[in-house]
Amino acid sequence: DNAGRTVWVAAMAHDTHTNDDAHYRNTWYTVMGMMMGNENAQKRGIVGIAHMVGLPEGRFGNAVALRSMQLLEALPYRYAALHMCYDNPRLKTTLGAVQLVASAQTRVRFRAHFGTHMECQYELMAFGLKQGVFPVDSEGNLSTDRYAE
Repeated sequence: DNAGRTVWVAAMAHDTHTNDDAHYRNTWYTVMGMMMGNENAQKRGIVGIAHMVGLPEGRFGNAVALRSMQLLEALPYRYAALHMCYDNPRLKTTLGAVQLVASAQTRVRFRAHFGTHMECQYELMAFGLKQGVFPVDSEGNLSTDRYAE
């Protein structure tokens, strides 16, 4: 981002894991691998983005949301910000429940953005995230050009 923090994007609509346990293990190892040897991320914290635009119906329910929040709070790093981008109006109540169970430290850094991919991208730009760091293009296709950069 503009402050020099590490940005981690979870493109959940493109997640190919068939069960949630595999997704949680992947998240754990990805984030821990990203933090190892990255002194900047350890000092400044990271910006997390959960991109759920185009997520299939029923893929992110209350149980998955609660377990995901428990995982995020168990990981040994500091979030500078946590953004959730979604386009399904039914997720609004789920994200409200997530905020209720989140710790106070996570709650103040949590922002939910509703709209199309482009609308969410513009909202994220207001928080200092450049358009080029986002790995999903305007049609919602995943790009791996900047993976692990």
